[in-house]
Amino acid sequence: MLWNKKAAIDYVQLHAQGKSTHYCARFVCSAVRASGIDLTCANAKDMGYHLINAGFYVAHGPLQAGDIAVIQSTQHHEYGHVCMFDGYQWISDFRQHTMYPGPEYRKLQPSYIIYRHD
Repeated sequence: MLWNKKAAIDYVQLHAQGKSTHYCARFVCSAVRASGIDLTCANAKDMGYHLINAGFYVAHGPLQAGDIAVIQSTQHHEYGHVCMFDGYQWISDFRQHTMYPGPEYRKLQPSYIIYRHD
């Protein structure tokens, strides 16, 4: 599958809200679809499987624009979180301060995996 990284990044940058809408998975899934890849949407914490099936792989090393973080759940966020790195900041359904989207995530730092497509 062809990956138009610029289209995905343009999508997240253009559609990011001022604060969370609690639909990060739907939002990131739409960004990947805007890139030309047919992605099955799932709960955020479960998106890794679908990203792998769509041609993504587990990334190691420095972050790159277009990388997607799949973050596991916390006590108050049972579906986890997913976000895309635009080269400067993490964006899900809103522009984040860090990869972890809020205070509970930053405090607990649940496990995550970074996925990349070439």
